Amino acid sequence: MSSSSLITPTPRAGRDRVVLVVDDEKMMRLLARQSLERSGFKVVEAQDGATALDCFHDQHPDMVLLDVQMPNKDGFEVCREIRSSPFGHFTPIMMMTGLDDVASIERAYEAGATDFINKPLNWLVLGHRLEYILRSSRSSERLRESQAKLSNAQRIAKLGYWEWIPDQDRLYCSSELRRIFGIPTGHRPTNLEELTMFIHSEQRQRFREAVRELLTGGAAVGDLEFKVHTGAGGERFVRQYTEALLDEDARVTRISGTIQDVTGQREAEEKVRYMAYYDALTGLPNRRSFTENLQRVLEDPRFRNDSTAVLFIDLDRLDVVNESLGRPAGDELVRLAALRLVASGRSTDMVARATHGRSQHVVSRFDGDEFVVLLTQLVDVEATAAVADRVRNALAEPFEVGDQEIFVSANVGIGVFSHDGETAEQLLRNAHLAAQHAKETAGDGCQFYTHSLNEAARERLTLEADLRRAVERGEFELHYQPQFRVADDAIVGAEALIRWRHPEQGLVSPLTFIPLCEEIGLIHEVGAWVLETACRQAREWQRAYDPDLRISVNISNRQFGGNRLTPAIRDLLATTGIAPGTLELELTESVILGADDDDLTQLADLRRLGLKLAIDDFGTGYSSLSYLTRFPVDALKIDRSFIREVPGREHQESLAKAIIAMGQSLGLRVIAEGVETEDQLAFLRAHDCEEQQGFLMGRPVVAEEFGQRLAAAAAEAHSQAS
Repeated sequence: MSSSSLITPTPRAGRDRVVLVVDDEKMMRLLARQSLERSGFKVVEAQDGATALDCFHDQHPDMVLLDVQMPNKDGFEVCREIRSSPFGHFTPIMMMTGLDDVASIERAYEAGATDFINKPLNWLVLGHRLEYILRSSRSSERLRESQAKLSNAQRIAKLGYWEWIPDQDRLYCSSELRRIFGIPTGHRPTNLEELTMFIHSEQRQRFREAVRELLTGGAAVGDLEFKVHTGAGGERFVRQYTEALLDEDARVTRISGTIQDVTGQREAEEKVRYMAYYDALTGLPNRRSFTENLQRVLEDPRFRNDSTAVLFIDLDRLDVVNESLGRPAGDELVRLAALRLVASGRSTDMVARATHGRSQHVVSRFDGDEFVVLLTQLVDVEATAAVADRVRNALAEPFEVGDQEIFVSANVGIGVFSHDGETAEQLLRNAHLAAQHAKETAGDGCQFYTHSLNEAARERLTLEADLRRAVERGEFELHYQPQFRVADDAIVGAEALIRWRHPEQGLVSPLTFIPLCEEIGLIHEVGAWVLETACRQAREWQRAYDPDLRISVNISNRQFGGNRLTPAIRDLLATTGIAPGTLELELTESVILGADDDDLTQLADLRRLGLKLAIDDFGTGYSSLSYLTRFPVDALKIDRSFIREVPGREHQESLAKAIIAMGQSLGLRVIAEGVETEDQLAFLRAHDCEEQQGFLMGRPVVAEEFGQRLAAAAAEAHSQAS
């Protein structure tokens, strides 16, 4: 139905019904007016066809009483023009004619007349006749409106309808159904089989069986989904509900089907499914998809006797790329790595069992820098290592990201069915443990899972749980190692060293729990406790023995990053009362080497507070030597690895002397760590190293013992002075 056919005159609720009377005889118009006005109509007159058309467009009458025989433009022509106008398509037109031949009547209907009336008119019944026609027209108008609303609702709901009469194999299809099926304009399927041919070839039989079931049983058939071809290679998904209409003898007289276009719904469902099962960046299966697929493989009898393995791949340095080049560069690196992992699967058939052919090589991205590969039908377990090496070699080649060449490495953990797990969860967990072990030991390596790794993981989880409760339980304590002036062996400071006295394991090495603190985010809380405890203790010793006594505290890389440290130090100075110049923070070379503008700002802020800054383990990252002039530091601590070999090792002696000389030339205090022999101390004196610490003159001790040593030193100094 065209849009113009739905245009109707404005309703005349609350005003007269208007009749346009068209006749070239004035007496006929006068008699018609008198008759119709008595019946409650308002009359508009026109004496010829042209005037009638003008009146119709101006007045929009409710109906037209039109004479057939008029000069220039007869009633047939006027009727046709009214019907062709936007507002005249449904207006009732009663044609008056003195002709009674059939040809004239047929011509009137062909022109669009609603009805006709013969002259001479019966003026007493004319009003009743027009009233009847007008009521009938308004009923038709309401029906058209209902049909238009229904058609519009079906269009919005994408709901079509078909009805089939089996005895006659006659089919009716709604316009919306024809649109959904993509049936060309002007083509109307006349039988059910013709409609069936629009259904996807693989699903036509299902449609026929549904209809056949209705014919034999007469019961309604529930939802049936299928695809239909819409021409030009297009297709739509539809859902159909069918039912049969029975006569009084329980015979099927007709079958109807309601068709709804659910293409959008199916596409949305598919999109949701894709998001649930695939990684958006790489297009690879995600963790959920891979885990479900792996479990199906492990439950399949065809694979239970084959060698099936999982490779858990952990890329290195992705975080460095994200931080230095930005997240888009990191995403591109991940995407390129995914392509290489997929490509590496093309050679896995060389390790497949000859009896089964090509192996299955499924790559998945789990999270961030983690990928997983499923291998099946392998020749033997050793073949898994060959695939792992091929994966690592593929990832070792440089990546081109923008105009930057990037190198990465990968750690691969291997879990083999059923030695390392009989379920997908077990196999993945153990392969992950193996990858973590490879990363923590050598890096850029490959590791098969062993049961000892699982035990180590359990121990680590237990240690992590205990570590989280250690602060509140008061299990941490500080030991203090004295620092001496080389020239006269006087104590000038102390380095605060944290110890964890575990209730069951005793003293736990900082090398064990400090990295764990950093990993789980506990380092800020632990570091704050160390700083406060060390400063309060140092303030007591300064008041009692030496106001210039220096306290040194190690600062973790994680603790230094961000913007927490400077405000915390400022508050600490205020609450403990310690002089800023007696607090020295020890930073590793890695902090200096990786410092950005924000880090440089923080170093400057710490110096403005009056603190001392020292570089710990200096010399292990030689490249930092050229940067010393850029950073506001006060002291260098020579790493113990240089001191251990002096005197005696010419190379180590040269390095130690160079560091001492460089520190002196830059006005920096130099402290030697790890001094354990008299010869080492003599070497430091000979080359004017300012300070030293080590087991030779002082091991780390608890606060009480260190205080006793300070008291003894103070008493001796007092005795010599007196």
